[in-house]
Amino acid sequence: MNGVKALFLVDTGAVLTTLSPRVAITAGVLLAQQGPHVLIEGQETPTYLGWLHELNLHGLKCHGVPILVLGKQLVLKLLGIPVWSLDGFLGMEPLRHMAITLDYRRGTVLFQLIPYVPSSGALFADLKLREQEWAGFRCVMPIVEGFVEEAGPFPCLIDTGGSAVAGIGDDLIPKLDWREGRRIRQLRLGTIELRGVPALSGKAGGRKLTGAILVGSGLFQAQGFKRLTLDFLAGKLYAEH
Repeated sequence: MNGVKALFLVDTGAVLTTLSPRVAITAGVLLAQQGPHVLIEGQETPTYLGWLHELNLHGLKCHGVPILVLGKQLVLKLLGIPVWSLDGFLGMEPLRHMAITLDYRRGTVLFQLIPYVPSSGALFADLKLREQEWAGFRCVMPIVEGFVEEAGPFPCLIDTGGSAVAGIGDDLIPKLDWREGRRIRQLRLGTIELRGVPALSGKAGGRKLTGAILVGSGLFQAQGFKRLTLDFLAGKLYAEH
């Protein structure tokens, strides 16, 4: 960012690319206004909206990227013990203009400005961008229609920053034959089928979640898929063995 190296979590669940304060100061980020408060580790944290002059992803350059700067440093923890400081989240701006592939077998992320060509036998679902306004920005979220044990369809948010758990929007729970802590027997996204899915309500997961089911990308890895691709250029979600 602006010539400064940073470590990002690739996070399609983040509407904007988000920076920790330390790296934002180092990169000389231009701030425009104060943003909304967000919940981090159970605490309301102030944010600031701004613009990043240049974002370079291994030679793929993006300019004028809208960003969110947190008022608190992000620290990833394992069993409550700080592991390392995270510089930020690479969000839907600019990911919405690409096809991104998480290759679990190779441990790589592929960014492309051309549609992805899946392998034969790849499973897929239609991927849509749901528009919304957030803090004055026009933002998008990656949505796939899904069926929960034949009920649905329900909008499913594909979250590459999420683990191997499905988060059920609190307002959707009355529409499902589901209770807290029970696994979802079947979650179907197009031709992609996930079985025995661990699930939590948004409230139990410690976040406000309504109107959608959050599907963490770790679910696909846990179910044996080797590659997951969100192709925003072709409007497809691919899962490959």
